[in-house]
Amino acid sequence: MSDRIIDGDLRRDINYSFHPKEVDSPDSILGDLKLGISLETAEITSPAFVEIHDEKLEKGEITLELKGADNTQGQIQIDTLGEYFRVPLLSGPVYFAVTKANQGEIEVAHDLIQSVYDTTKVEWEFREDCRDTISFDVFLNVMDQLAGHSHHYERILYRSATGYFAKRIDDRGPQQIRLFDVLSERVKKWNQSDQTESIGVDDVLAEYLGRNYVHDYLSNERDSLQGLGFDPIEYDPSWDSIVTAGWIAHLLLTDSEETVREFIRNRPIPKTGSYTDVKNDAKNSNWNRWRAWGNVLPLTVTEAEEEFHYDIYQYLRFAGKDYRGNGKICTLLYAAAAQLTGPLPAFFHQRIRFQELVSLGHDYRRDKNWEDARSAFQNAVTIASGKNVSSYDCDARKVAQATKSLRHTEATMLAIQGKESEAIEHYRSAVTELQQLGDDHNIDVEDHTQFLEGEMKKELNG
Repeated sequence: MSDRIIDGDLRRDINYSFHPKEVDSPDSILGDLKLGISLETAEITSPAFVEIHDEKLEKGEITLELKGADNTQGQIQIDTLGEYFRVPLLSGPVYFAVTKANQGEIEVAHDLIQSVYDTTKVEWEFREDCRDTISFDVFLNVMDQLAGHSHHYERILYRSATGYFAKRIDDRGPQQIRLFDVLSERVKKWNQSDQTESIGVDDVLAEYLGRNYVHDYLSNERDSLQGLGFDPIEYDPSWDSIVTAGWIAHLLLTDSEETVREFIRNRPIPKTGSYTDVKNDAKNSNWNRWRAWGNVLPLTVTEAEEEFHYDIYQYLRFAGKDYRGNGKICTLLYAAAAQLTGPLPAFFHQRIRFQELVSLGHDYRRDKNWEDARSAFQNAVTIASGKNVSSYDCDARKVAQATKSLRHTEATMLAIQGKESEAIEHYRSAVTELQQLGDDHNIDVEDHTQFLEGEMKKELNG
C-alpha cells in the first residue's frame, strides 16, 4: 500500500507530489508541494482552501496549507515563462478523510465524508474528487476500505469499474494510463482487492472502443490504444476476444471496408479447411458463435462481396448477441454490422437495426439518460412493427421485447418524478398491452409480463 496520496505528472518528464508535515486536523494540513522542476519565476493561483506559506521556486517547492472551504477539490495553477501547470489538490477535510481511510480508520473517514459533502450523492462526489486527485494505489485502497464499511461504496465499485478504467486511458489526471502494461497491472490489483467486482482487460478495451458511439461520436480510439503499446493481432491471434470484433466494427465505422479486409489478411488463420466447411461449422455452432464465425473471416476475404458482407455481418451480430461482459460494445457491433447489409435481403437490415436500437436503449438506461433510452426503445418498436419501411415485415416477438423495455423506462421516469401511482398504473397498462399483443399474434409474452409485474411490485413496496 502506498502512502503517497497526491502524486502525478505535470508532463511526461515532470512529476509532482504533496508531502504533509503532519495530518492531525481536518482544518489545517501543512505540507510541501514538490514539482520536480526548478522555476525562475511563477505566478500561482490557488483554490479557496489553499493558503500559500512559502515559495522556493528554485527548488520547485511550494509550502502550503490545506484548509476547509465550500469546494472540496480544486487545482493550483502555476504560470511560468509562457507555460502553465495545474496540480489537483483536496481540501483539508477531504485530505484528512482520505488519509484516515488509507490507514484503516474507516469510521473516522466515513463520518467526516458525510459531514463535508452537502449532497444526496455523497459517495459519488467523494469518489470523483479522489479519482481526479489522488494516486491509483491509494484510491483503490480507500474505496475498497470504504466499500467494506458501506454498501453505497460497494455499489459504486460494482457499477463504475469498467467505465472507470476505460476513461483513464490517455486521461490527463493523476490516474492516467499511458501503457498497456499499466492497464493490465492495475486491473490485476483491482481484482485482488477484497470488495471490488472482478473485471477483465477484455471488457475495458471493449468499453473504450465502443463507449463513444453511444454518445454519437467515434474518433481515434484505435490510435490511442496502439499508442499504449497495444497490438490487436498479438493480443488475440485466435479470434477469441470480443476486442477483435470491436476493432473490426470500429474500422468499418471510422475507416473503410478495404481497411477491414487488410486487417483480416494480416491476421493468423485460426482454423484450416475449405471455406465451405469452416462456414458450415459456424452456421451449426451453438456457443460463442462469433468465435466460430471468426474462423471464417480469414477465408472470406477472397470471396465475392456478398459472401464477405454476410460473413462479417454474422460475426459482428453474434458477437453482440453472445457477449456476456459489461463493456459498452454491443451497440457499436450492431451498428457496424448494419453497414454491411447493402447487398443482403431487407430482413438482415431490419433485424440488425432493431438489435442496435435495443442495445442503445439499454446503454442509455445504464447512463440514466431516460429520455434517449425511451426514444431508442420507441424506434425499436417501430422497426420491429415494419411500419416505417415497406420492405419490412412485422415481427411481433421483437415488438413485445422492445415494448417491455419501453414501458419499463416510461414507468421509471414517472417514478423518478415522484408519480408513483402513475408509474404503477403504467406497469398495469403495459402488462395488458403485451397480453393483447400475445393473443393477437399467438406468441408467448409471459417472460415480459412477469418482468413488468415484478417491477410493479417493487414500486408498490416502495
